[in-house]
Amino acid sequence: MKEYAQVFSAMILDVAGGTLTTLLILRISVPYDLGVYSRILSLGLLASSLAILGIDVLIRIYVPRGEDVSKLIGFASLSLLAASIVLSLITPLAGLLSVLSGAYVLQTSRLLALRRYRTYLKIVAFRRIPQPIIVPITFYFFGPEAAILALSFTFLPSVEVFRYAKIGIPKGLSDVLLSFLNRALTSLAIYLDKVVIGVLYGYEALGVYFLVRQMCSIVTLPVNALDRYGIQELSSGKSISREFLITLLLVTAASIALRIFRSLIGRAFPNYSPYLYLLRVPIPYGIFRSLSGYERIKLLAKKNLKAPAIAQLAAMISALAVIILSRGDLVTLVLAQPVSQASYLITIKIIGKLSRRTYPRAS
Repeated sequence: MKEYAQVFSAMILDVAGGTLTTLLILRISVPYDLGVYSRILSLGLLASSLAILGIDVLIRIYVPRGEDVSKLIGFASLSLLAASIVLSLITPLAGLLSVLSGAYVLQTSRLLALRRYRTYLKIVAFRRIPQPIIVPITFYFFGPEAAILALSFTFLPSVEVFRYAKIGIPKGLSDVLLSFLNRALTSLAIYLDKVVIGVLYGYEALGVYFLVRQMCSIVTLPVNALDRYGIQELSSGKSISREFLITLLLVTAASIALRIFRSLIGRAFPNYSPYLYLLRVPIPYGIFRSLSGYERIKLLAKKNLKAPAIAQLAAMISALAVIILSRGDLVTLVLAQPVSQASYLITIKIIGKLSRRTYPRAS
């Protein structure tokens, strides 16, 4: 439980530091400068997420089994370098951000795989604690490009991960392909629903949907912590049943609290007061997300990468179907979130049972 608490603390620190930085930048920026900052940030982080090829997840699967991942790290490093060079031709700062943030993801995944949770917490703290000070101050005095540069340098200690890289073709390229497919589908799912809603129903419907989705994301933070903790623990032969029950309780409690104290949210965001009745959606979403996340972790720990990819595709299709069939009705529209997670859960359970691949646990 101590290790899980350290991962959960790192998750809270990560979210709190990022949120505070964003709020302070919103406070001091004008729309044009914020647009410049958001464009570079989005390009860099999206390129980094895709260029890693999902190898960060494979590291947490392989290392507990005693398998060498140096060539996987080398493969991801070359991919990051190539993406950074291409992106630098468009926006040099985005290229720099992509390679440094990618190094951070690889390094934190390596620490998690080695179950060095205290060191993982320290590296998150090193990045997030000074960030709300350094980045907004740099933004205020020197502009958005300088703020991106300051943000990039908070990732700098993570370049240590390149010391563990070896150049060569890694084993299990099929696993790399499936892991990349998972990452690509997840990245697509994050943005596609919002694009479709904006095109079909306009910005007002999109704003309401975005609010509900953000609240769903907040109440399921414990699931993200379980993911960062659980894959390597299960891969090494340990149980995470107790941690899963705690996660489910935390998510349920947060969802109910959000519903009970919705009036406080209305005071904080008065323009959204007419839509607070929609905050009942995070309750079923949180439950389905917890159950589906647990199934995903169990299958990834068994090296079953196919089932999560198929389940992610099913979740995305079901969400889009609900969005289209809603015809703009807000109640139906926001139900796309719990429906997508229910679809993910059903699909991953079915595919998992049909799968006959078994893998020995690490001794």
